[in-house]
Amino acid sequence: CKFCESHFKFQNFKTSKNLKMFQKTGKEVKNLKWKQFKGKILNNFLIIDSYCSISKNGLKTWKVKLQCQRCGAEFEKAAAVDINNVKCKCMVKRKPNPIHKYLYHGKEYRLFELEKISGVSTYTINNRLKRGMCIDDALKLKFKHTCVLCGKEFESKQQNALYCCKACNKRQNDGRGQRNPDYIELKDYKCEICGTKFQSYHPNARFCCDKCRKAAARLERRKRYQNLKKLGKFDISVTLDKVYEKFDGKCCFCNKALYFSENPLDQNYPTIDHIKPISKGGAHEWNNVQLLCHHCNNVKGAKYEE
Repeated sequence: CKFCESHFKFQNFKTSKNLKMFQKTGKEVKNLKWKQFKGKILNNFLIIDSYCSISKNGLKTWKVKLQCQRCGAEFEKAAAVDINNVKCKCMVKRKPNPIHKYLYHGKEYRLFELEKISGVSTYTINNRLKRGMCIDDALKLKFKHTCVLCGKEFESKQQNALYCCKACNKRQNDGRGQRNPDYIELKDYKCEICGTKFQSYHPNARFCCDKCRKAAARLERRKRYQNLKKLGKFDISVTLDKVYEKFDGKCCFCNKALYFSENPLDQNYPTIDHIKPISKGGAHEWNNVQLLCHHCNNVKGAKYEE
């Protein structure tokens, strides 16, 4: 190299041709033109130095070190670049982010201030305003509606809610846009917990309210625990981690590798399964325990063949 006096090999025919022309005629090659402008200012840039640099592939490239006269920032560019097309970061004009303020009761507020006043998140306020809603409606937590089918008044977070409950929604359509025949007529039922009579569109309604539904779930858990007590065989050492180690983390039915995740309802989540179910007299012991994935455990259920 005539510039840095280093030895290197050329892989490109054009570059070797330029070097031979420089050796014969003494004319400057295009990449060496920056040598004469060293220390000068061109187009508001001070040319500090020009040199050969090794790229990641091991090839040598010509580079120029420039300094902006506005902000004083130093940066590198390829030697083949045109000086008229070089731009610094300070030369690029950026539009400032506008601060949106909204009028509410005669005062200007920003979105995070409106969130503190109303309790509605900034995301929902912004979406509602984009749809063309006024600020008073956008800051409402719930809207008042009347059900299309039963005529009951209810409150909802949605602006265009039509049905007061899931039963009315199912009674209107079955998911395919067709009217569901099972939810057409009101039927009389008796609650299994409190014994009160109630009406529902659901074909197999059992409980009158959420409290009775939760109480039924608690009773089922108690029955399960009482069955274990009657048998008198409950091994405390049987835990999920130990069962997982015993079966090497593989499902006994589908032979899949199971793993613990944040969602315990995942299909590949490991679960303890009783070979003989507790409801049919099985015990919580090592002889009656196996490792199943969540999917296989749901499919097996309380089945047992002696």
